[in-house]
Amino acid sequence: MNRRFIIAIAALAVITAAWYFVFAAPQLAEQKKLKATVVESEARLAEMKRIIIEIPNYFSMQQQLTEEKHLLISRLYSKDDLIKLFDEFADKARLHKLELVEIAPSIEELLEINQTIPDENSPRILDITLNLRGTLQTTGEFIAEIEKQNFYKGLNFCRISNPVEKRPYSDVSFGFKAVLGTIKDS
Repeated sequence: MNRRFIIAIAALAVITAAWYFVFAAPQLAEQKKLKATVVESEARLAEMKRIIIEIPNYFSMQQQLTEEKHLLISRLYSKDDLIKLFDEFADKARLHKLELVEIAPSIEELLEINQTIPDENSPRILDITLNLRGTLQTTGEFIAEIEKQNFYKGLNFCRISNPVEKRPYSDVSFGFKAVLGTIKDS
């Protein structure tokens, strides 16, 4: 009986081992793969959930950055327009053999232009004062030419003075309104 018992136990062990290697081991390996896939999928879902939660923040940040970009571009264009306008004055004064002593826009207006976003429907107007030195004839020709330009929108004042030294040149202070952005690139 002892021998039968050992053979039965050995047969049971062989059948159990065969069952384990044929059926259980592949199932356990499959379960392990499935668990790894589930853990990876959960991690992906958590990441997607985090991304979905942050989408509104992303769009609001993108809109805020776009608005800031437009504000910075508008300031750049305003400065660019001013530089073009000032260059135009300098070129025309040189053509008329005048000394352009000073270009004086109001600081308050420059600060306001720098802080506001331009509106395509309403032009940006700046009060400008040109202080010139030259003969009255060339100064008159210069002023007449300025008055014909697209940027010119009206006279504020014009003062003419002759210095005490009795030199042939007069000092002219010419104030007018100018529309920014009307000078095109050549």
